[in-house]
Amino acid sequence: MIEHSRNTAWSGAAEMRGLPSPRPIVTPMSPAADKESLGARLRRLRVTRRLSQADLAAALDVSVPAVSGWEKDRSRPRHDRVEALSHVLGVSTAELLGTDTGRLPTDMLAENRAQIAHVVGTTPDKVRIIIEF
Repeated sequence: MIEHSRNTAWSGAAEMRGLPSPRPIVTPMSPAADKESLGARLRRLRVTRRLSQADLAAALDVSVPAVSGWEKDRSRPRHDRVEALSHVLGVSTAELLGTDTGRLPTDMLAENRAQIAHVVGTTPDKVRIIIEF
């Protein structure tokens, strides 16, 4: 969500004075947000599901200050709590942790191959990506 009302009025005044317009304010709910922190994501998911911090704490058998600390990125839930959190919030652990991009690995490889090819001045078919385990 981008906050337009305040910035729009300021932008018009800034343009009249020849000043650069301020960048829009980006909140964690915005798809334009670079990286949403675990705490911000946790809060967004909790609020979307209309759960209070107390509700979530009770469902996980933890304290309300623990949930608050997670949401403020002061601490992180233990691994077993992450799984329980994802279950209570109805999302995958990958989505909760922010590792679920919704793209297939083959799409990501093709994009990266094209970017590498562009940087080194060749074509994507000449770029090989090897992953060793």
